[in-house]
Amino acid sequence: MNTFRARLAKIEAILSISLKNTDHLMNIHLALRLHQNKMANKNHVYNHKK
Repeated sequence: MNTFRARLAKIEAILSISLKNTDHLMNIHLALRLHQNKMANKNHVYNHKK
């Protein structure tokens, strides 16, 4: 098993999900987008205050 597949398997085990399940993939996608937006807004506010 190559390292990429091993990492994906570890992610599945840690999150107790299946990356073959489209509902799980959508939840991960939305969570990452929300996190990115939160961090972008946080950085924007921080840079604006300088």
